[in-house]
Amino acid sequence: MFFISVMYDDLDPKSYSGVSLHSGEKEDLFFSGNPTIDYLTAGFVAHYRGGLDAQVMCSSSVNHFLMDGGELEDENPSEENIRAAVEAGKQYLEGTGEH
Repeated sequence: MFFISVMYDDLDPKSYSGVSLHSGEKEDLFFSGNPTIDYLTAGFVAHYRGGLDAQVMCSSSVNHFLMDGGELEDENPSEENIRAAVEAGKQYLEGTGEH
């Protein structure tokens, strides 16, 4: 099981400092400066590691970020952001020696 969290100071989405991906074994941090790309990259990495049936859940920080006014394309992301996230995920996995 994987958990995605948005790192920022509550009530201040401008303080965004990345997305973390937690599993029982490790934590990965993604910070491109674009919350959507980081969020999608975390999901890509989770599914790469756990397969298409991997359980990927979002912590409450994702909802709080959105409710506090942060922007995140969690539904229907643009093709440009999807492509950027897949490329970022591939580069990340290559850097860790997993791909």
